[in-house]
Amino acid sequence: GLMSTPPLMVPLIIIVAMMAERGAAAGLNMTIYNNTAFYEGVGGAGVVSRRVVNSSAFNIRTKTPISVALTGQILLNETLSYKFDCAFANTSLSFLWIDGHLVCHDGTAFTLNDSPGNYDNPLIITSPGWYPFRLRVMFNGSIGSSCDEESGERASVTAPAVAIAASVRWALEEKGSSSSSSSSLSSLPLLTIPPEHLSPSMTPLEMRREALQHSLAQGWGFWKHHNLLSIVKLPESASFDLELCEIVDHDRQQQQQHDSHHSHKSRGRRSSSSCLNFTRITHAGDDTGLVRLGLHAPDRS
Repeated sequence: GLMSTPPLMVPLIIIVAMMAERGAAAGLNMTIYNNTAFYEGVGGAGVVSRRVVNSSAFNIRTKTPISVALTGQILLNETLSYKFDCAFANTSLSFLWIDGHLVCHDGTAFTLNDSPGNYDNPLIITSPGWYPFRLRVMFNGSIGSSCDEESGERASVTAPAVAIAASVRWALEEKGSSSSSSSSLSSLPLLTIPPEHLSPSMTPLEMRREALQHSLAQGWGFWKHHNLLSIVKLPESASFDLELCEIVDHDRQQQQQHDSHHSHKSRGRRSSSSCLNFTRITHAGDDTGLVRLGLHAPDRS
């Protein structure tokens, strides 16, 4: 008689076929920039190096500001649950997105709680295939200070180089198992992601998406979402802040007080001491946003 097919045989065949479609290339693209904005510059002057690495981890010693991008695709199977673990060292700001989902970040510049919607980790997979993988790491540089013994003034100095490191591992568990849950995944051993589950290639659609993002992140705009009165120029990260001040109409006040007499006091509009130098878009229950956002164009025109 015919032998029954083991439950994982068909997904395994699909995964092997998908790996064969990617060819011999394995790993991820690693691009290092000499700035913190992932900015290639004119003629690629902002790119220090670009190569394919065979893992989802790196360690770079530097004392100058840099940014590092590990990009490509990762092979995932819908029969498994994936819990990703990210480890960062000496980074200024770092994120990992898989298929556009925020999986983890370094928590250096700000922290996110574990409320639903902040992270997609474990990551739920509904179909097997290659998914976009984007790990972005920024480092502001090693800056220290020294004090002049005679003048007592302090000056910035470049500190020794430090190791900027990042690594991504995963824990795997078959869906439907009696212990399959977020807590049980956390107790499983963390494994290095095999190189054959990584590909440096990106689909044409994802490449168009990246090109669109780079083209939009140019010029002056209200990029700082936590303060809409700060105008920032990208990718240079130059900024200046605005203040909105209340104007008191002294002419009208004087007319109301002396409507039957001629006033010889100075007239004109003067600024009061009430000024607004901070505002942001807020959620329900947060009253720190004091400005209502009106009609505007997505391209800031």
